[in-house]
Amino acid sequence: MPIKPGTYFDMTNADYHADDAISSSFVKEWLKRSPLHAKHAKFSVAQATLDIGSATHAMTLEPDKELVVRGGADRRGNQWKHAKEEADAAGKLLLTEGDYDKCAAMADALRSHAIVGKALNTRSRACEASIFALHRPTGQMVRCRPDLWLVRKGRLGDVKTCQDASPIAFGRDIFRMGYHWQAAFYTLVMRAHGYKVSGMDFYAVEKEFPHAVAVHTLSEYVLEHSMMQVEAALDEIRQCNEIGEFSTGWPDQTIHELPLYMQTEEI
Repeated sequence: MPIKPGTYFDMTNADYHADDAISSSFVKEWLKRSPLHAKHAKFSVAQATLDIGSATHAMTLEPDKELVVRGGADRRGNQWKHAKEEADAAGKLLLTEGDYDKCAAMADALRSHAIVGKALNTRSRACEASIFALHRPTGQMVRCRPDLWLVRKGRLGDVKTCQDASPIAFGRDIFRMGYHWQAAFYTLVMRAHGYKVSGMDFYAVEKEFPHAVAVHTLSEYVLEHSMMQVEAALDEIRQCNEIGEFSTGWPDQTIHELPLYMQTEEI
């Protein structure tokens, strides 16, 4: 049964992702690749990589819940199997000792950062809240689940583990990975439900020591421009759902000229 519009603070991650409301991941795939790719995307990620991301989020945002368990040196043998069963039964995440220590170090680095630490200690905050709203222009349900929501300030925060958190490298990642569309979509969903949101801050932390941290924020112009693209995508989604066709939008055939970087000057 579809989830009704509302804000859910205790919804599990599994229940959130099981709903058919349009998500940020779907819209990003739609804009980055094509309607066909978005329609059939599985958004698969290696389990170890997924676990590290989830553990870093849990240790950073909700350390008091102790949702992550430190396991053995590797994932082999019955000892790991039994420990995994116990962790799953308790609703916790089991990591190898190496991965656990790495995630703990990243969480410490994030919490020690002046801006991130202040945000994490804000009283009027919500972690992993699930927001479902009706996008009235298209009549479609949309959803988002921000890592951190500073309710009174109307600000969203998102933890990103990365290889390079520097302004130049992560600045490229923002547009390469579609994080600008994520920020726009989250803002759109929150506003559709009646909340005042000024934007989203990305808390980038490097996976390797010394786990440098940097906060990245979109300018007002970039956010508004990205929201126009997201709005256009939502309208395209509505149209495609109505006619039941999801194509790449590519031409049947493309003729390519010699690219400029391969051309040589004539003497």
